[in-house]
Amino acid sequence: VDFLPPPLEVPDGVFNTWTITEQPDDSMDISEEVSTDIIYKFFDKLTNSGDEACIYLLKLVAHLVQYPATKPEVGVFFTSVQGSGKDTFYKLLTLLIGESLTSINSDPDNVFGKYNIDSRLNKLVLVLQEADNLRAYSGKIKDTITCKTANLANKGTKQITVKDYTRLFVFSNNDNILKIEPD
Repeated sequence: VDFLPPPLEVPDGVFNTWTITEQPDDSMDISEEVSTDIIYKFFDKLTNSGDEACIYLLKLVAHLVQYPATKPEVGVFFTSVQGSGKDTFYKLLTLLIGESLTSINSDPDNVFGKYNIDSRLNKLVLVLQEADNLRAYSGKIKDTITCKTANLANKGTKQITVKDYTRLFVFSNNDNILKIEPD
């Protein structure tokens, strides 16, 4: 049993838990130009940091869709006032890749604690919402962003080590939720 997003090959005898089953509608005419202005404007409002941040976020989302098996090793932290679109961004990601590949939690223990399998197993997007003080989780946050594997467990079960392709997004209404150490 393994989680092998495309383009990873599935070896003989391995059950792949990759779950995207919906295929694009072949009858859709994709030759027509489609405006992405509304997405750009939304990302610009969400990042509130100018063109460079907006384009970076657009490329990061495109990377998620185009290369799900390549972990970018960056975390995205949104600190903004309520109503700026953080939850809408999560809904957009869910629409793009499917609900089964996303996880949203408001309790860091569900994500970084001992019993984390429900929020982490076979996920490409992990969102920590309403995050206030994450200083105690700094090391685990860094591991989630950079490590290629994750140790997951549930109560009453043995810990397992799985390949990890998770992209971490943190949503907060407060500044200074995490101390970032230089490398």
